[in-house]
Amino acid sequence: MKKFVFKFQSVLDHKKHIEEKLKDELSELNNKLKNQEQLLDLLRCRLLESQCNWLDDNSENSNAGTAMWYQQYFLDLQIRINQEEELRKRIQEVVEVKRGEYIEAQKERMTIEKIEHKEQREYLYNVERAEQQMIDQTAAIGFIRQHRN
Repeated sequence: MKKFVFKFQSVLDHKKHIEEKLKDELSELNNKLKNQEQLLDLLRCRLLESQCNWLDDNSENSNAGTAMWYQQYFLDLQIRINQEEELRKRIQEVVEVKRGEYIEAQKERMTIEKIEHKEQREYLYNVERAEQQMIDQTAAIGFIRQHRN
């Protein structure tokens, strides 16, 4: 009997390719999100360290120029933190969209694989049935030959 051939194999291969591509894109976006979060942590630490330094400097020598410089630096850092936080939120939204696309691609692939497994089970059932029929026919022919003589 001929070998099992899944008629939608090219579709399944295409769906697997799409899923793999989405998986890679999602991984890349997750890395980008992780890097953005690390940058935010670094900026927040820098702001805290600067504030501690300002408190130390402020207690030793009160200079209006230094105080204004620190205040402007704090403001600039806070603005940068806010901008980076907005960027992190946008990246997070893109990650969620891409994750949804990836999950949908997985579902589509799994649906086609279920069809493949069903067709393969039917094929194996038909092969077993054909083999059993051949065995039955061989046994029947042998039985007829024995009883003819």
